[in-house]
Amino acid sequence: MFSSPGQWMNGLFSYCIVEANLRLVVWLLQNSNLLAVALAPMKLITGNNSFAFEGAA
Repeated sequence: MFSSPGQWMNGLFSYCIVEANLRLVVWLLQNSNLLAVALAPMKLITGNNSFAFEGAA
């Protein structure tokens, strides 16, 4: 699949980033109450425009 060590490292690095993001999303979903508390100040700052967060979820 990879023809050089550099490409292999790039592939492994990309996989690790995706894996970390998936773990983060799962953790955030499991701790959604904590997330809501953390985002409360941001919602006040942005004028309760939470469409970005709803779209991401």
